[in-house]
Amino acid sequence: MLRSTLTPLTLLLLLSACGTPPPRNAPQSPPPAAAATESSGESQSPAFLSAYQLVWADEFNGTTLDRSKWTHTHLGKRHAAFNRREAISLDGRGHLNITARLRADGTISTGMIATKGRFETTYGYWECRARLQDTGGCWSGFWLSSRTLGSIIDDPAACGAEIDIFECFRPDPPLIGHTVHWNGYKEHHKVVTGGTYDAPELTDGFHTFGLLWTAEEYVFYVDGKERWRTDQAVSRVPQYAILSLEVKPRHARVARAIPRFTDRFTVDYVRVYQPRS
Repeated sequence: MLRSTLTPLTLLLLLSACGTPPPRNAPQSPPPAAAATESSGESQSPAFLSAYQLVWADEFNGTTLDRSKWTHTHLGKRHAAFNRREAISLDGRGHLNITARLRADGTISTGMIATKGRFETTYGYWECRARLQDTGGCWSGFWLSSRTLGSIIDDPAACGAEIDIFECFRPDPPLIGHTVHWNGYKEHHKVVTGGTYDAPELTDGFHTFGLLWTAEEYVFYVDGKERWRTDQAVSRVPQYAILSLEVKPRHARVARAIPRFTDRFTVDYVRVYQPRS
């Protein structure tokens, strides 16, 4: 994976010229979280999963995307890049890569996949294990959406929400956010957020990002530790998962300043659990 050749000072100046990043508010202080289970490496899952059963997963084995589980979504122009099928690949070692790249024609290509039409369900614990991007030229995310998002104003229980399990807005150190959107994306749009926070412990290696979704609330986890919870805009309709590496104008300006810009969001697995009956 190519990394930035810019000095820290140059990159800081570029980011400053790109506008103000999302609001950086400390996440609300949640009540004490359950201890995480032990696992190898940095990433962990919450201890309560012992009472849950796996209902869907993709471990990204093989060398091609499993089209029975995923579909390419939002192909074409989106924000300041173009979503293309070829940006999605499997490395043959159990990992999915979403690659953002500056092309010879000056455009930036990237990708986005979803389980829409393949797997959609209500509630449960949703988790991915992933390695974050290396540069400020793109932002990664794992999120849920619904087919009917915004179709009924002020009733997300009946039509769903966008639930951003995590977004990483920049990598050094990682700036992480957890957010819920509802009422669509136009004049009626509403949002509640846990704010953004620096997470230097996520700089290297793989880490888990999870959501416990019940009929009463959403609880967000990173490496098995609770980071934020909210009882606002709780969806009670089936939702599908999305993995994305996106580029807005502020990211594109950084990307174009990096020679031969290439960056990746690497995912080890996506798993969905439901309580044991």
